[in-house]
Amino acid sequence: MNYLEQLVKGYLHEDFDLYGDEWGALAVFVSEYGGTVAVENLVSDIDDLLSAAGGDDGKIADQLRAWGIGIVPSPEEETYRGWLGEVRKRAAQKCQ
Repeated sequence: MNYLEQLVKGYLHEDFDLYGDEWGALAVFVSEYGGTVAVENLVSDIDDLLSAAGGDDGKIADQLRAWGIGIVPSPEEETYRGWLGEVRKRAAQKCQ
């Protein structure tokens, strides 16, 4: 199972605001998918996507859109690469 794909398809789709915002959706996802196990796998899947994309932010955006992502990066994050970095950071904080 790809945890990043599950997060996007199941929690960050067009109705992600059901959870308040993407960070609320992330918290619910981590809780429902096993806490530390979910975070470890999610971080690994994020790293895999970033590695596979190399320096091509378009590849990252294309994959997330193919999974049905319903959000766009904030001006601070600028790209989906930046947004995934923030997801990675916040997910790791949930297990500290």
